[in-house]
Amino acid sequence: MQEEVSHLMTSRYVEDIEIRQLRVRTWVRAVRLASDLSLIELERQFSDSKTKAKAPRSCIWDKYAKGDVAPRMGKKPNGKLHLANRIDKAYPGTLRWLNSPMWRLIDKAPMSIIEIKAIYEEMPYLFRSIFVEPKHKTKGLFWRRYTELQPCIDTLYKMEELQAFIALLTMVKEAEIKQDQETHYEALKAAINFEDGLAIFPELDFTDEEIIDYLEWRFKTAGYYDI
Repeated sequence: MQEEVSHLMTSRYVEDIEIRQLRVRTWVRAVRLASDLSLIELERQFSDSKTKAKAPRSCIWDKYAKGDVAPRMGKKPNGKLHLANRIDKAYPGTLRWLNSPMWRLIDKAPMSIIEIKAIYEEMPYLFRSIFVEPKHKTKGLFWRRYTELQPCIDTLYKMEELQAFIALLTMVKEAEIKQDQETHYEALKAAINFEDGLAIFPELDFTDEEIIDYLEWRFKTAGYYDI
């Protein structure tokens, strides 16, 4: 789980404000769905104050709900968990909506091949096996498995899994590095058309259309030629 955080927090990466807002708002919705609590109740439950009932509201959860501020992840210097991890301990599965590589992949900011390789390698086996050769074959510089473009995209597009959407986005970012316009065009188009697949996740309600809008903007500004 900590490795996923690294995709969001690469030292040279400056997160788009719009992506941060989508990411944090989605996390807040996931927490509210898992806990069935209001923003005020969540603030009281996870307040650091020793007098939770009497302490005045900081309204920090209102800022989270708007995506204006992102909660901290990981551990404090004293070993205690930061807020997002404490919440995930109480409501397992919520942290993935905050630190998923999906957000880094959606963002217009460029990525390195090292980041791309790490995302492919951390995928569940079914997806990893599509893109990465078995370890016994990848002892040198080369690790990427050859995939036929359209059959690969068609297979991913038919899967109603968030991981399939992430795989398509990874193909898009990899294509930017390789300057492969055809793969970029086809994979990004499939990701944009994945809207119905995103709609099955209640956590993405109210943000799925904004995610697609952002991807459509990337599609329109890509500057394709000879396609």
